[in-house]
Amino acid sequence: MGPSRRKLVYVPGGRLLDALTLEPIRTWDVETEKFDPAEHRVVMQLRDGQTATVLEDEEGVWIEQGGGRELLTKGESVKLPRFDGNSHAPWLRALHAELLVNIMPFGPVPNLWVYPRPWYRDAAMMLMCFEKTRNLHLVEPW
Repeated sequence: MGPSRRKLVYVPGGRLLDALTLEPIRTWDVETEKFDPAEHRVVMQLRDGQTATVLEDEEGVWIEQGGGRELLTKGESVKLPRFDGNSHAPWLRALHAELLVNIMPFGPVPNLWVYPRPWYRDAAMMLMCFEKTRNLHLVEPW
């Protein structure tokens, strides 16, 4: 999330890829997996009995496995509000993450795979959300 972190995408079946180049970052032999977009994580039960988790927080993207924690990418710190008290809090957390992941170094875009430049209308709506969630600093250079 944010303009300076490497964009990663988890593909069901145990593959973590660079979202822009599709370069494989990590693979696992997965028995089961649970994706939780509101908590920004996927938890995998591996065939060897281990558990592996890919998660993103305010500071970066992490892999937790075998009792260790590895930082995969880090950039500017982002604010991830919980939206406590709102009956739609899990949806709001997931949608907020969608906005944050679509901030590219050249500006906020509606979809990082489709748009090579920002759209002012969409960017304006994104910036209103970032102002409310104290993430406006992420797009100030743009």
